[in-house]
This record gives sequence, C-alpha cells and structure tokens, in this order.
Amino acid sequence: LLTLEVRNQIIEQIEGNNREDPDSQWLPYIADMILDMAWEPYSNDVFRTGLIKDIQACYYAINKLPNGLHLRGDLDLSSMKCEVRLPENTEVEGSLDLSHIQSLTSLPDGLKAKELDISSCSQIETIDAEIHISGTFTIVDCPKFKSLTSPFYSFGSLIIRNCPVFEILPNTLTTAQNLILCSNPKLSVLPSEVKVNNALVIENC
Repeated sequence: LLTLEVRNQIIEQIEGNNREDPDSQWLPYIADMILDMAWEPYSNDVFRTGLIKDIQACYYAINKLPNGLHLRGDLDLSSMKCEVRLPENTEVEGSLDLSHIQSLTSLPDGLKAKELDISSCSQIETIDAEIHISGTFTIVDCPKFKSLTSPFYSFGSLIIRNCPVFEILPNTLTTAQNLILCSNPKLSVLPSEVKVNNALVIENC
C-alpha cells in the first residue's frame, strides 16, 4: 500500500503501510513516477521519494544516478533494499553511509566523501577502486570482504574489524589518525609502506 498526497504539482505526503516510509525496494518506481509526472518533492528524504538532489538542485532517481554526481551534506543510504550502484566520480561533501546494504558489491572509481561506512554489507568482496576519504573509513562485519588493494590515503582513520576472510591491505597506506585492525583472522602481513600518525591497533589477527 502506498499513499501519495499531491496538491498543485507538489507532493505533500508519501506513506507506506501504517503511515511509515515506503518499503525501500519500491523507491526506484516511486522516483520514476515523480519525475515522469513532473511533481515537486516535498522532502529531500531519499527513503520517501527515491530521489537524490545534487549540488545544482537537480533530482535523480536512486537507480539512475549520473557520473560525477556531487552532493552537499551527508548521504545516508543505510539498509536500502533496492540495488545501490553509485556512479564513477561521486562526491559527497559530508558523510556517506552505505552500511547494511545487501546489494552493494563494489565502490565506484573516483568516489570522494568526508566519512564512509560500508559495515554489514554481506556481498562486498574487494575494493580496488581509487577512492578518497578525508575522514574515517569504517568496514565492520563484512563476511566476504577480502581485500583493499588501491593505495589509500586519509586524513582520518581506517577501521577494519570482524571481517573473517580479510587478508590484503594496499602496498601504500597512510592515515593521519588511526589504523585499527581487529578480529580479522586471515590478516597476517602489513603492507611495506604504512604510515600512521596516531594509533596503530592490531588485535586478534
């Protein structure tokens, strides 16, 4: 069940069952309908409209994002049920939360964000794209995650914890804050060029 209230081409309300947000698996269809009807979203909440608003105030359906997408502020897509594939050269000026997305299998080349969290993504196995994270990058509870292979630089921290098959770090790894590697039993070797300006924590590896 989906209820939309539209007045003067402006969507005033979108609700799913029991007055809750729509089930996120239907968001691409909701977004297409809004764009096709040229309705004006009442909210920038992607979990209600399926739309993402870029820095130039253009709306895009969550499943049809353009290369070079540039967003102000934070983008929270955590627990999204529909397929999430960010395009190349996506830039999020704030934090990007991709945790608990079971369809997430990779990250795009050229991704930029202040913070990035991909925890509890059950299908992601490797990160070989060139990404730029200025703050903290968190990878926790990813059962298939094996490797981070591209050179990695961050002004924040890198946290990899409780990833049972993780075993490969990039040859060049620099963090301005902390490198935390905990409960990754397959990890046995650190890269040849590791620079950590604050704390290096290795436990249960």
